Amino acid sequence: MSTLLTAGQKAQLQSTLLLQRRELEREFSLQLGEDANRVEHASAALASQEDEPAHRADRDVDLARSDLTLQSLRAIDAALDRLEQPDYGFCQDCGQPIAFDRLRLNPQSLCCTGCQSEREQQGAGQAQRHTL
Repeated sequence: MSTLLTAGQKAQLQSTLLLQRRELEREFSLQLGEDANRVEHASAALASQEDEPAHRADRDVDLARSDLTLQSLRAIDAALDRLEQPDYGFCQDCGQPIAFDRLRLNPQSLCCTGCQSEREQQGAGQAQRHTL
């Protein structure tokens, strides 16, 4: 399967991915700095046992935010790796080309819009079954 993307389009996507990666790395760095300050504050609060539930909730939110940032970084790295492969830009589900406009907005896209919609509908259906 050969890609329909031109070298210029691939370069544009690579540039977008690298920019997104730098922004996320900067964000993650800031999160780590904030976490260090929170650890000091949390240690003092734990020593006095003040607002322990609030501190625990803050910590959980910070951990979730860091996890999301790491997941995004992994998705960008995977997209950069796929960009070098001849099947980048093709839907993993149906094998059809993913529209360049979609890739430009989200270079990590694995599926065309039609297949992505199907995935989301299936996911919503499964979520409804689990809540019943």
